[in-house]
Amino acid sequence: PFVPFSEDCLYMNVFTPVNASSTPSKYPVMAFVHGSAFTASSSSSLLYGPDFLVPENVILVTFNYRLGAAGFLTLGSKVAPGNLGLTDTLLALQWIQEEISLFGGDPAHVTLFGQSAGSAIVTSHYLSPLSTDLFVNAIAQSGSVLSDWALISVAEGTRRAKVLAQGLGCNVTEDDLTLLSCLQKADINDV
Repeated sequence: PFVPFSEDCLYMNVFTPVNASSTPSKYPVMAFVHGSAFTASSSSSLLYGPDFLVPENVILVTFNYRLGAAGFLTLGSKVAPGNLGLTDTLLALQWIQEEISLFGGDPAHVTLFGQSAGSAIVTSHYLSPLSTDLFVNAIAQSGSVLSDWALISVAEGTRRAKVLAQGLGCNVTEDDLTLLSCLQKADINDV
C-alpha cells in the first residue's frame, strides 16, 4: 500500500518512569536509533516502545532522522555533501545533553544503541569526534558503519543522486546548486 511521506519527520519520543521528573535522583538514559536500511522507517512507539526499559528505571529516548534522498543524498560537493540523516542524529544527541535533566534523566549516563542501519549510525558516532561526550556507552545491534551495506563511495552516491534527478526531470548537466534546487522542488512522494 502507498505510505505517505513527509519532510516534517524530525520528532522525538521521551519515555520516563512514573514521576521521573520529581525524583531527586537522575535516571540513566538509553537513546535508540531505529533501523531503516537508510530508506524508510520511524521511531514510532508502536515499534520501539518503552515496554521493556522504563520498568527498569531507565529513560528511553527514540527519535527520527531524515532517510532516503532527504537524509543521505550527496552531489559530492559542499552544496550537497550528504549524511544529513546522520547530522539529525547528532542534533538529537545534543538535545538530550541539554534537555534530558528536565525529564529526570542524567546526561552523564547516556547509552546510545541502534539496530540495523541504526547500529551503523551508532558506530559512526562512536568513531566521530563530533559526538565526543554525548554518550558514555554504545550498543550496536546487527551491524556497524564498517558493514558493506552501510557505506557507499561519494562517486556512487553522486551517481545515484543524478539518476534520481534525471527521473524527476532535472537537468543533470547543470551545476550542483541548480541541480539541488531542482531536487528540492520535487514532491517528497515522488522522490
